[in-house]
Amino acid sequence: MRSGERMSTFPDVPTIVEAGFPGATAINWFVLAGPAGMPEAVVARIREAFTTAINEPGMKDRIAGLGVLTMTDNGPADVQAFVSREAERWAPVVRASGATPGSRLRAAVA
Repeated sequence: MRSGERMSTFPDVPTIVEAGFPGATAINWFVLAGPAGMPEAVVARIREAFTTAINEPGMKDRIAGLGVLTMTDNGPADVQAFVSREAERWAPVVRASGATPGSRLRAAVA
């Protein structure tokens, strides 16, 4: 799924792009990660178990029912590249916000 696409669970809700904000695309994402240097055999076994679990009958429907869409996973290198791109993309926003590790920001409501 791309952030410019409507969610199948909310087909009548326009995307932020459709609402007139083409530069404001974002998605929430989660990854299953382990420590650096994890043995490839362990990575492969965990990945296989996770893939089996999310492909169980009804699991994809349950996940989609929560408003969560799964991304195509082509392996650990692709996941790392995605995370790196997201970190680079959002770093200026985080810096501009003044957020620091452990800080608590409060949103200003106008």
